[in-house]
Amino acid sequence: MDDMMTVVGGLLLFALVMFILIVALIVWAVMKAANKAKSLGKPPQYEHIDTEGIISDEHVIAVLKKYVHRYAVGDLARSGINALESAGRKRDSFYAALDSKFKPETITWDRFAVGADSAFKAISHNTAQLANGIQAFDSDEFKRMERQFNVPGALETADATTVERWGMLQGRLDGMKEIVAGNGQMLLELDKLEAELGKLESTERTDRGDEILQEIRTLTEEMKYYQ
Repeated sequence: MDDMMTVVGGLLLFALVMFILIVALIVWAVMKAANKAKSLGKPPQYEHIDTEGIISDEHVIAVLKKYVHRYAVGDLARSGINALESAGRKRDSFYAALDSKFKPETITWDRFAVGADSAFKAISHNTAQLANGIQAFDSDEFKRMERQFNVPGALETADATTVERWGMLQGRLDGMKEIVAGNGQMLLELDKLEAELGKLESTERTDRGDEILQEIRTLTEEMKYYQ
């Protein structure tokens, strides 16, 4: 009888411990869900990237990844990530092709290398600027104002300050889209340059190659003005 009571007592104690653990687990899950709900929709903490110093593409990508699901800027963040990853792959393939055609540090090698390097640096610099712009962009306000002005006649009846604010947000978004477009054009010119490089012999120089290098220089200058 005593043995049976001991067994029953042990089972009851075990059941009580399990009940307490289950309750604790439920409380923990509820608190975690509540905390997640509170933070839902909040932007990540701003992390300024110094575009005047040495830029780490990996760092810029890490920042952009936090914004791929943010309203209005998610696609821009993904485009920035794709541009940097694509530039990294092109850098490897381009210099491999260049080294196979010309001896490093010869005049022709330098001419192609300098042009390509300026393109890669421009993409890194402007994607870093894009990352700063995305972080500073008020996606929640843009979403709210977009809903507001989607109502017929809302723009005409809104006060001047609100209309100006809406125009400013649209302008900032358009500026970031210009950076994405500029990156795309620069990557295209790099593709053309590598394709042209593949056609050359070790002693050749073509007008087409010069044209592409000049286009890269022009794009690099234009991209300096992206904000």
